Amino acid sequence: PATLVGIDSEGMHLLIGLLYTTGLRISEALALNDADLDLDQARLRVRKGKFGKDRYVPLHPTTTARLRQWLRRRDRYAGSSAATPVFCNPRGRRLDRRRAEDFFRRLIQACRIGAHAPAAPRLHDLRHTYACNCLQRWQQQGADLQVMLPILSTVMGHVNLRSTQVYLHTTAAQLVRAAQTFHD
Repeated sequence: PATLVGIDSEGMHLLIGLLYTTGLRISEALALNDADLDLDQARLRVRKGKFGKDRYVPLHPTTTARLRQWLRRRDRYAGSSAATPVFCNPRGRRLDRRRAEDFFRRLIQACRIGAHAPAAPRLHDLRHTYACNCLQRWQQQGADLQVMLPILSTVMGHVNLRSTQVYLHTTAAQLVRAAQTFHD
């Protein structure tokens, strides 16, 4: 179906993708208005994020392209102005967190994701995935993580580096690669 609990499924698909590719908090993504997007520069602006911090977040070219497509579709029922919410329901009102989380919960249940896990995945978990993916990519590229960590901290809107260092842990995939390297 096109909608589930009053939410446009294409908009939810984009919301999930945006959280995965930017590390935004769900509240920050839902607070975005058209004025916060600079698609020509491939970035978005988080206004008054956690602790009242403003910041710019870079966008991947594929995310920028999907945002352009979504906005054209969304404009048909929500209009377009600087104050128009990026994510809204089919009636053009800002999407609220409860509905977004309910949609995500139903989606992962329907897909049986985490069916046997002690706790079901949450939208906020995409933030953690983003941080770990960045660190893993930088590690594979041979980047100095101590140099890159402050960048990740800024993009994620952390108040200090300690909040970002939480993501410095060994993943199962890294252990397998290390064991294979040792074996070789």
